[in-house]
Formats: sequence, C-alpha cells, structure tokens
Amino acid sequence: MINTIYTFFAISTIAVFVIFLAYYTTAFIGKKSSLYFEGRTAKVLERTILSTNLSLTIVQVIDKVYILVLYNKSVEVLDILSIEEWNVFKKSQNQTPQNNIQFLKSPSYFTGKIKEKLAVMVERNNKKGDRK
Repeated sequence: MINTIYTFFAISTIAVFVIFLAYYTTAFIGKKSSLYFEGRTAKVLERTILSTNLSLTIVQVIDKVYILVLYNKSVEVLDILSIEEWNVFKKSQNQTPQNNIQFLKSPSYFTGKIKEKLAVMVERNNKKGDRK
C-alpha cells in the first residue's frame, strides 16, 4: 500500500517536472529565435487565404510594404506602399467602424486598385482552371 502511494507521487512529481522543463525550454528557444530573426530585413505583416490556391500576403522590406498575391505557383505584386501609408491604414483599422468607412471612401485609399487587380487575377486563375 505504501509502496503504491510512493510510486504514484514519484510518477506525478516526474510528470510535473517534465512539463515545467518542456515549458521553460520552449520559452528559451522562442527568445533565442526571436533574436535570430530580429536582424532580418523582410517581415511578413499579414497573410489572408482567399481560396484554396489564392492568398494575399503583405510583406515589409526595409521601408516599403509589398502587397502580393500568391496563386497556384506564381506571385504577383499588387501594390507597393511606403511604411507611412501602411501605418495610416493600420491605425484606421484599430478605430471605430465609422472611421473605417470614412477611410475606405477617401480617394487616397489603395484598396480600389487592389480589388480591381485581385478581380482580374481571380478571373485569370479561373480561366486557367477551366482549360485543365
């Protein structure tokens, strides 16, 4: 009886120790890897999957933001923004929905261009799919 209780507590203690060890090891590796990627000049800001073979990716390279469309095995640049334009857009997204609507209606907003290019690319992609 005492031997069974001792075995239970020993196994429980070892299990808790292994869980803590795994947690702190993962945290340590995470800190080291963030330092490794800190000096990189390219950073993926956002990625949105639009369909099974079509996605929109936003990448920052130094002080430029590239809006890319990836479909099948090809990549096309939709637009290139300055980091300031991107920051204005991101700030507007964190505000109330009414402000977002005003921002979307403003002539300086770049989504009209992006929507047009995306529609053309989706249409082109669908035509390629029909040919197969």
